[in-house]
Amino acid sequence: MPGSPALWAGSFTFVEDFKNYIFRVPLKQKLNDCHAHDMGTSLFRLSAPATAKTLIAGILALLSLCGCAQQEPKKQNIPLDRIRCWTNNDVIRDIAFAPGERVWAATPGGLLSLDRSSGQCVVYTVASGLPSNNVLCVLYRAPGTLWMGTDQGAACFDGERFTCFDPEAGHLDSAVTAIAEGGDSTLYAGTERGIMRFTGTGWEPVNDSHEFARRPVRAMAADTDGSMWFVKEKALSHYSLDGTWEIFHKEILIPNRRVPPLFRYLLCIAVDSSNTKWVGSEHGLYGYNNQSWQWYFDRGRIGTGRGLRNNRIETIAPGAGQQIFVAHGDSPGYGDGLGIAFSKGTDQWSYLTTADGLPSNRIFKLKHDVGHILWAGTAKGLAAIEGQHIKAYPAPRLLPDNHVIDLLADTGGRRYALLATGLIACRGSTLQEIPALPVKGAGAGIAVNSRVYVAGSESGLYSFTESNSWEQDSFFAGRKVLHLEKNGPEQVLAVAADGIYCGAAGNWEKIGIDPMPAGFVPLKCFRDHQGALWITGASGRIQAGARSALLIARDRYLEQVALPALSLSYAYLNRIIFDQDHAAYFAGPAGLYRYTSSGWQTVSLPVEKGSLSAAAWDSAGRLWIAGRDQCLFMRDQGIWQEMLFAGKPAPGGITSIACDHDTALWLGTSNQGLLRIEMQGKTP
Repeated sequence: MPGSPALWAGSFTFVEDFKNYIFRVPLKQKLNDCHAHDMGTSLFRLSAPATAKTLIAGILALLSLCGCAQQEPKKQNIPLDRIRCWTNNDVIRDIAFAPGERVWAATPGGLLSLDRSSGQCVVYTVASGLPSNNVLCVLYRAPGTLWMGTDQGAACFDGERFTCFDPEAGHLDSAVTAIAEGGDSTLYAGTERGIMRFTGTGWEPVNDSHEFARRPVRAMAADTDGSMWFVKEKALSHYSLDGTWEIFHKEILIPNRRVPPLFRYLLCIAVDSSNTKWVGSEHGLYGYNNQSWQWYFDRGRIGTGRGLRNNRIETIAPGAGQQIFVAHGDSPGYGDGLGIAFSKGTDQWSYLTTADGLPSNRIFKLKHDVGHILWAGTAKGLAAIEGQHIKAYPAPRLLPDNHVIDLLADTGGRRYALLATGLIACRGSTLQEIPALPVKGAGAGIAVNSRVYVAGSESGLYSFTESNSWEQDSFFAGRKVLHLEKNGPEQVLAVAADGIYCGAAGNWEKIGIDPMPAGFVPLKCFRDHQGALWITGASGRIQAGARSALLIARDRYLEQVALPALSLSYAYLNRIIFDQDHAAYFAGPAGLYRYTSSGWQTVSLPVEKGSLSAAAWDSAGRLWIAGRDQCLFMRDQGIWQEMLFAGKPAPGGITSIACDHDTALWLGTSNQGLLRIEMQGKTP
């Protein structure tokens, strides 16, 4: 079977025969889902100068002829006009201003474009050509080009199309955390492993020649003389136009009077018109006038004056004269945020909050536009602050959050997306947000008949009915439900801390499968077409995590099944899935394994071990899988194909895959939102 991803059992025996080397390759038993062959024993004779590389090449050649070698997946390109993407854009991480009325914002759900005069917003995502929806920073650069950094590299936008730069081609790291332009028009980008600069066609590393050179870059800013300042995690680097470096960092054991106290865990930087450098950190705000440092911090414990309310300084925006604005972001202990602090060059600080008109007190970015209006990136969109007037610009709310826990479908074919903080009804290519969950967060869900069941992340079970309302199931009140699964067209299997239950709203019965093996804790359960119950769980401890275990309950017989060794460390992520022929597969990060009477057979996958994040079959019998990093594959008739989004890998973090017959493929992700791909014929 050429192209079939199979492996064969058998040992390799090397026999030295003076001038020649002979090795036997007995191929007798297949290990996965290819058709079985009995090749007998094949002999190969190689001349004495043959190297180990030649031997390996001969083995691979034999396996290829037998259809057993893993073939390079074919590339299947999906046009962008067949991809829809829904995200949440509430959190604003960075802001850039274009000439006229256009404001750009970096969000975890894509690139946001705001027309400040009309208030209308446009969202650009991977369906528009972005390398990732997780946009970390943005910069408008004349003449008319927008640059942005994502967790999958840098990209630029000319107003019509995105140009993406492969993270493996010159990037020090795939995550581009900051981007800025120097006084000599050089474009710089900060990554998790140091600084890069743009050469005109690609990126090259900038070596700042000290022990912190490859540390994460948190922020950067151009000085008034055109030089550059780079904020590392524990150091501040100054790069002069003559190519020399000046490093400011706190020594652990050696006194260093060039830096102020606790000068570590740096977060941001800004330069004001008087050439003072303002540096934010976890320990307060520092001001540097090229000769000495000033330190501003939370003085609440010593009870003097109106100091800062928290030491974490997430963002800084110098204003006119000596005015300075700062914000604390997600400060520990302040879940709702603290707002914007401002001062006129003293250590007396006042605050703007939601009481003054801010949409949220959680502020992640502050920046002035050319008209000296202060813009704030908040947890609930943008805000423009002009004197005493604050105008909020809420982002379009397409999803309640970007974490899709699971994709659900009831017996009538109605599709739902269960998110960490909400439930969405998918009606063709449109989405309908269902009334807010009655709990803080969701842990698991299932759709059965015309009812959707959702287990709370902490406790309780709730169901959403056709009456468009949520009902709490009193049976599980105050109890944690770990997993939900279908049990026929109208019933549900619910795994709770004290056992497994079967039933429907208000009518539950515990399944009698006692006694469980000593130390076994059920986590998930699945019913096959013959009525057997497959129970995945944890047993004992392996290093710092639970050891995976599997039980199969048939009638009153309970069988404990040994699992593949690589899967033992993924107890909470493993699950059982069934193909169109009702064959059972054990799926988890370690891989995909088919269950047979002789044990587990490894399915050869085009993703690395430990990275499988989702797997599902469609109605045509094709297998779809996704990896933890950027990749989406489909296997049709034994041939793997990688699905590309207009030439780029699919978004990373795919948590679930679902197919609506042959019309659409749905992808849920951990941080990239929800995607729908129109299917045409046999492949998308």
